[in-house]
Amino acid sequence: MSGVAFRSVSDLVITDQLYARPRRTRDVDADVQSFRRLSVQLVDEPAAAIQGMLEIALVLCGAGSAAVSVIEADDDGQTVVRWKATAGELARYVGRTTPREGSHCGLSLDAGRTILISHPARAFDHLNAVNRPLVECLVVPLYDSTRLPLGAVWIAHHDIRQRFDSDDVQVLELLAGQLALALELMRNENLPPNPPRPS
Repeated sequence: MSGVAFRSVSDLVITDQLYARPRRTRDVDADVQSFRRLSVQLVDEPAAAIQGMLEIALVLCGAGSAAVSVIEADDDGQTVVRWKATAGELARYVGRTTPREGSHCGLSLDAGRTILISHPARAFDHLNAVNRPLVECLVVPLYDSTRLPLGAVWIAHHDIRQRFDSDDVQVLELLAGQLALALELMRNENLPPNPPRPS
């Protein structure tokens, strides 16, 4: 964890730095092929597609971890964020929950946009319990087709020598659209069937 002091959570948000950083060379053809495979899988197997998207995010963004966090109500009726799918170094924490208001995902939803957070554990204590510290966390909020918040997708670096850039934003925001659709499809599968209309 960084020893740098901060006055408020907003001090950890360094999104503006993304666009000043040098961009990496990308294999555009590989990116296109990855997204094409996901599109085929999305309708038939949305849960598998979500995991596949996280694996793609790891590769395309060179991240150490990736996750999809969804908003839920816990047994006490409190709003929480659940790590619904995980990949990479934090894969073992799938199913983990935290209060929505005390999470990096909640921070992105409150901002209503993609954000980059430096050393998020300085503000969100629950992240101190994971096996690898999060040096940077790029978070994109997820919304359904009616703009109802679903949660967030995020990727993290654990190595202080690595940094996200504006290309990573583009990749993750493209994946976010697909992920939101997959979550909607899964939610609709769990809805009870419409009752028959009276004749």
